[in-house]
Amino acid sequence: MEKLNLYNFELKHECRELFKFKRPDFVFLTKDNPVQLLYASFVVELQMNKINSEHKGKIIKYNTEVLEANPRRKDITSVLTNLDVMHLVKTYRNKDKEGKEEIRHLVSYPIMFWTEGLLYIQQMIETPDQVGFHQKDIFTIDIKRNNE
Repeated sequence: MEKLNLYNFELKHECRELFKFKRPDFVFLTKDNPVQLLYASFVVELQMNKINSEHKGKIIKYNTEVLEANPRRKDITSVLTNLDVMHLVKTYRNKDKEGKEEIRHLVSYPIMFWTEGLLYIQQMIETPDQVGFHQKDIFTIDIKRNNE
């Protein structure tokens, strides 16, 4: 009996081999596509103990590799967690003052994993285009609902 997959993603372990820099814990690929970074939707990286700058650098590196694999892709938002707190990490393309393309990064404030964090991951799986960042004077995250 074939397992019914209601989501647009598949979790593939062989995709982990595509990364140049170590391997992330989980890579979510768009469903029914070849196992290539081109089709990576987002990455989840698990850490032990307190999350520090080194851990954030690792998820930024994974995000950057996904963007480099797909020059037309504008951004990727991935998850870094130690299962107590999590951070959403957005890596995106930007043009500088001279019009040159650069890759920039935003890291969210800590989000409690077992309450709010799981809701973010669920929404990233169900409707990844509805998860958004809003940069103001202070960095905040807003989840866009389908009815908004």
